Parts: sequence; structure tokens; C-alpha cells
Amino acid sequence: MRKIHEAGRDIPVMAETDVLVVGSGPAGIAAAVAAARTGAKTLLAERYGCFGGALSIGQVESYNWYFTPHTYYAYGLSSEIEQRMIEMKGTQPDSRGIGHFFNAEIYKLMLDRWIEEESITPLLHSLAVGTVKEGNEVRGVIFESKSGRAAVMAKCVVDATGDGDVASLAGAGYHIGNKEPYDVLPVTMVFGVGGVDVEMFTRYVEAHKEMTEPETHGLKKVFKMAQQAGKWPYSREGGAWKTLTPSGDFTSLNITREFGVNGVDVWDLTRAEISGRRQAMEAIEAMREFGSEMGLAHCYLRSFAFQIGIRETRRINCEYNVTRRDVMENGRFSDSIGVFTRFIDGEVISRDDSHFELPYRMIVPVGIDNLLVSGRCAGCESDAVQTVRMMVCCTATGQAAGTAAALAAMKGMHPREIGVERIQAELVKNNVRLS
Repeated sequence: MRKIHEAGRDIPVMAETDVLVVGSGPAGIAAAVAAARTGAKTLLAERYGCFGGALSIGQVESYNWYFTPHTYYAYGLSSEIEQRMIEMKGTQPDSRGIGHFFNAEIYKLMLDRWIEEESITPLLHSLAVGTVKEGNEVRGVIFESKSGRAAVMAKCVVDATGDGDVASLAGAGYHIGNKEPYDVLPVTMVFGVGGVDVEMFTRYVEAHKEMTEPETHGLKKVFKMAQQAGKWPYSREGGAWKTLTPSGDFTSLNITREFGVNGVDVWDLTRAEISGRRQAMEAIEAMREFGSEMGLAHCYLRSFAFQIGIRETRRINCEYNVTRRDVMENGRFSDSIGVFTRFIDGEVISRDDSHFELPYRMIVPVGIDNLLVSGRCAGCESDAVQTVRMMVCCTATGQAAGTAAALAAMKGMHPREIGVERIQAELVKNNVRLS
């Protein structure tokens, strides 16, 4: 690859804080709120113009679709996020279980208000492009924005970017996929449609209950017929719908699928965005032609997600990497920072209270100080990323990371030096279930 030389320059410091959280999906929101409530001055940075991650910019909507009356999870901020959305009338029941769909626009407003309420300093339109380090210690993060290149200095940093951007920039080891670089989970362009005959669709679903069962849900019949007719040349048969409005809008359809996309390669992302929109239009054509008895004959494009939905990129090498065996065999850890249900997306949904514990070591990167990771870039093996990446699990690791970062910052210690008993006590005080 051809290279050019970039001259060195002085970078202004635009802010200093105790805890800096980068990324504002459920992991980042939880980390920032937890840090602020623990008593640390906190700044939350986000590369887009709104907070919320995939729920806001990806039209995902489904926060806890797999929940049953027995689902066992950490509570804490995971529960508070849902409760705040219910109070703002920003949810709709999910017919697949006892969870809720989130209205993405109300979610954005909820987060704006919550961040202000907690006295967290917000920073939008800021992309992390580098770190400030002294030896192995991360002292700050460099951002690019419309204001130029500037740094935020912090006593402790939480990487909640999903892609492990900050940890990678700081030199942490990581893995992408399994055996090959692009052996990762598929990406999805979520889209919305209008023009659905609500009465007809509702009657059809009531007569075909399998459409709302977690294992068989979705518009499978439509896309099987389209495949047989040679008009849906993709392996995925159907997919999930989320909110259906009284006016006939599906605000979120998870149907498209693209494989072999490296979500931290800009060329791959460019191709995936364009291909995803094309695939979404093919899906709409299939719905019109083969979904007439469901009330889909006159559906039309309503919206595309602002960004392609990424399920898996970097998994940071941490002091412990959660495995499928931990998930399936009720893993227990003395340094537990929360719990999550026995769940592997697309394979396993617990019908009872089976669960495993999340160890503190899974958010502590190997060889890097003053940095914690949370969310889907936390320490896990490739066979467990389908679990660790789930939003409720991300919230649990985020709350723990924010709590630990605040304690470390206020004590002038590295996060790995904080006694886990102190972190656990703070989490329990904030309604987190550890076992």
C-alpha cells in the first residue's frame, strides 16, 4: 500500500474528566450512568448525532425479545432502561415473549434526558481515532470532529464502542471471527415499510401462531415461496418484524443478511451498506408478491436504518474470555459482576431460570491499564459472542465497567487493582444480581 507522511502536530485538550466512556449503546449508557452515580465526573462520547447505538441508528427495536416469565438476568440498569421507556410510552409488547419493542425516536429523547439528569457531559459527532498513553496506561482519547482533532483526558476510560476501537488503538490484542478474518456473524440492513393492512395481517397471525414463536417466528412462508419461484436468491427464509403501527407501518424488519463482511474495514462496510439496501428492496418485492394473504400486497419502503447492523467485530483479549461452555453449563465465578440467561441467539432460549455469571476479568484487557471494555467487544470466545453481544448482557457489563472505572478514578488506582469485593458491593447496592 502506498503511504504518505503526516507531520506531527500539537493536539488541544478539549476536556478533562474522571471517567470517559466512548460509545453509547446499552453498554455505554450503562457505563456512563453507573460511573456518574458512583460519584465520578463522567463524559460520554459518541460518533453519531444521537445516543443509543443500534437501537437508535440501526432500527433494531428489540431490547429483550427472548424474555420469558422465568428469564434470569442482572436487573440493575438493564431493568431501568426498559422501565424508563415504558414510562415515556415508548414501548410496544413483543408477541414472542414478555419483552418490549422500543420506539427508536423516543429512545433518543429518553437518553438525552437521562444523561442530563445524571449530570453526564455529552459529546456527540466525535470519532475516536487515537489514544494518549504513558507506558501501558491510557490517559485519554483523541477524537476527530467538525471542530478538528482534540483530546479528552481521563483518569479511566471505558471502551463501549462495540468494535473495540479504543482498546485496539491502545494496542490491546483482539480476535475477529473464528478461523478466518471474515468468519463472523452476518450483517443486516434493517428497514421499515408502510402500507400494511393491519387488520388482515393481525387476523393471519392469530390463525398462524407459529409466526410468533421464538423458534419459528417471522415471515418464513413469504420467503420460502419467493425462493421456490427464484425471486429470493438468499439463504435466509424470512425474518422478524418488530413494531406494527395502527397506520400500517412496520417500523423495523430484520430480514436481509450478508456474510463475510469485516465490520472494521471501510471498503467492506461500503459494499455492505449498498448491497443491504438493494436486498431490502428485493425483500419488499417478495412481500408484495407472496404476502398478499397477510395484507402485504401494497407495502412500500418507509425507511432504511442509518447504518448496517453489525453483530460481530473485534473481541478484545481480556483476562478471561467467556466460552459457550460457561453459557450452557451455568458458569460460576468468584469475581461475578452480573448474570445473564442461558441464551445463544438462533440456537438456545432458556425456558427456566438457567443462567451464568459474568466475571470481572472479561472486561479487563490484557496488558493495558486505565481501560475497561464492555458490550460485544468484551472478552469472549467466538462460540459465545452470540450471547455476550445481546443488549441486556451488554448493559450488565457496561454497568460493571462504569462502576469499576469510577472507583479506580476516585482512588487513583488501576481498575485491575480495585478489589472485586468493593465493585460487587457497589453493584449490589444498585440492584444488580450477581448470582
